[in-house]
Amino acid sequence: MFQKILHPTDFSDVAMRAFEQAVVLAGQYKAELRVVHAITLNQYNPAIARRGMPMLEEIYESIEKELGRELEGMVEGADANEVPFEWVFHRGINASEAILEEAEKWSADLVVMGTHGNAGLRHFFLGSVAEQVVRYSLCPVMVLGRKEDIPGKFENILLPVDFSETSNAAADVALDVAQNHGATVHALHVFESPALPPYSFTQEDIFAWDPQLRQRGEKALADFVKKRLKDGITTVTHVKEGRPSRQIVALSKQQPIDLIVMGTKGVSGIDHLLLGSVTEKVLRKAQVPVLTVRSPSKTR
Repeated sequence: MFQKILHPTDFSDVAMRAFEQAVVLAGQYKAELRVVHAITLNQYNPAIARRGMPMLEEIYESIEKELGRELEGMVEGADANEVPFEWVFHRGINASEAILEEAEKWSADLVVMGTHGNAGLRHFFLGSVAEQVVRYSLCPVMVLGRKEDIPGKFENILLPVDFSETSNAAADVALDVAQNHGATVHALHVFESPALPPYSFTQEDIFAWDPQLRQRGEKALADFVKKRLKDGITTVTHVKEGRPSRQIVALSKQQPIDLIVMGTKGVSGIDHLLLGSVTEKVLRKAQVPVLTVRSPSKTR
């Protein structure tokens, strides 16, 4: 399933946790692993980029030489786990663009990354960098949450479903991962509550307005899962009412969820608003890793 795994690093604690996850996944899937560090000179010193060549080349080489020692240490650790491993530097102006370019050039089929990194000299990951990579990446992106039990341990997978094309793509990946890990898939559909005006006299939820709505939702969700079900996979369905991002995060805490797999809807305009309203909020608040999957019809 995953044959080429790309891990962007800034050597921070968050990035090192993501590296451990990437190493374990590479071992599980017998995949190639490439570690990339994006050298964006403005992040090191805003005055550097204005000095021009040949000083610019000297600065690049100096940074690469210094950081090469840290990357060599990471290689040795990965070699101990018998994981095919290499590392590269990618020069660029913008960290997220550098990551995306490397992923596309190498034909990566999974990016594993943290959400943010160190401040100061090695400031690299902002929440916005991870979100930019998720928004534009052509391949699935796994973003680590605030905590995880054991890297690569996926026994319960949460799959949010809105019956869109992106749900189809996410379901295919979620079921493949579940089959590889012997995991239970928790499929979730959320009916979004209508925005009631402040003068409304009712506080009833959407299921009270339509008593048959929950049953119809449960049947549609069960049918959605059944069409894609693979041998040996256990599934559980959940139908909720409320804000989708809140319900996704809440269920991931209520159940023993190890991984959330969800689709992303697009890159700009109304698609970006949809992405920002659900996927990005889940990325910011989830305690467990989130694996985002882009619809095959979306192109960068």
